[in-house]
Amino acid sequence: MERTISISAVGHANQRPDTTEITVNFETIEHNHTLALDKNADKYNALYKDIEALNEVLGSDQHCDIKTSNLNINRLTRSVKDAHGNYHEEFAGYQAIHNVTLYFPYDLDILRQVLSILSKASSTVDFRIRFTLKEPDRLKHEMLADAAKNAFIQAEALCQASRCKLGQLLKIDYSFKRIDIYSNSEMSMARDASNIMLSKSFDAMEIDPEDVESEDTVLFVWEIT
Repeated sequence: MERTISISAVGHANQRPDTTEITVNFETIEHNHTLALDKNADKYNALYKDIEALNEVLGSDQHCDIKTSNLNINRLTRSVKDAHGNYHEEFAGYQAIHNVTLYFPYDLDILRQVLSILSKASSTVDFRIRFTLKEPDRLKHEMLADAAKNAFIQAEALCQASRCKLGQLLKIDYSFKRIDIYSNSEMSMARDASNIMLSKSFDAMEIDPEDVESEDTVLFVWEIT
């Protein structure tokens, strides 16, 4: 009968974020759906124009990409009480939503320039800043390699303590899962608040986001003799 040893090992990896991601949310409410969409489009086009102007200064190595993540329009209603005390739904306008995401290399000076652009629309947009990785696969590979190293060390230690020898690796069991590729550090700014980010206090602030961390478990099976 074949004798085996099974090790379920945890792999860890961490990397310094190299990319800044800003999610910008445009919202307009009007009684005419075309007007709502047009006003939201004007906000987006103004941002796009300013980002393109910034890209001409930054160059290709520090390019800021802008992508649409959501574009939607909703019909809004509100509950109104009539003269008889009964409630009924009343049309309250059309809500146009346009969410975009900006991606650019992590650099505090570039971040300040992008926030300066966003401050022009601070009364009509809100946004969230997160720090991530341009190539997340490298983090995953490091994590899996760490799991393999830890499993081998544990297997060797157990075999030595049990006075047996570690044989051929028979099986690796790993179920792929999507890993979190964001640093725990993030900043969220509500409408009318982006001027805070442009103050002298922010200019003097050194932002050093936490590393992106990941861990996962892999099962290894060896024969033993």
